[in-house]
Amino acid sequence: VIVRIRNLFSIDHEGREMLGEAMEELMHHGKKVYISSASEDMVHYLTQVEPFAAMQKNGQFAPKASEALTLIRA
Repeated sequence: VIVRIRNLFSIDHEGREMLGEAMEELMHHGKKVYISSASEDMVHYLTQVEPFAAMQKNGQFAPKASEALTLIRA
């Protein structure tokens, strides 16, 4: 699963938590999940909490959806 957030310019605390829960649910069911096309500011905001911090450490953030696709196929 690639979550492309190129056009996501802002998200509040509750939205970040809900997105995080969705990521955790997908990963819990064995899905490979990647975030792509996020701005630097968005990456910084998301990775302040789990599961995004762990996802970043695991290389699950990609600058482009095409690069995330390459990671999934690896």
